[in-house]
Amino acid sequence: MSVRFIKDINSSNKFRFLRGLNASQKIKFLKAIIIPNPTVPTSTGSAGARGQISWDDDFIYVCVSGNSWKRSALTTW
Repeated sequence: MSVRFIKDINSSNKFRFLRGLNASQKIKFLKAIIIPNPTVPTSTGSAGARGQISWDDDFIYVCVSGNSWKRSALTTW
């Protein structure tokens, strides 16, 4: 298994990855992915990079290729 850590997204909507970690940096692995302030796309053509994930109260959004989003409804269970 390979794990890559995203540093940010550049102006061309490409992920920039961390190249390494130094001894002072700490990573805590949880049993969940937490994105505290997701930015929800406003349309299927909103800016985004493949692999980005976001959500609001009704949908989860996934960027499937550059500036191309799909969404799926969230329901209770």
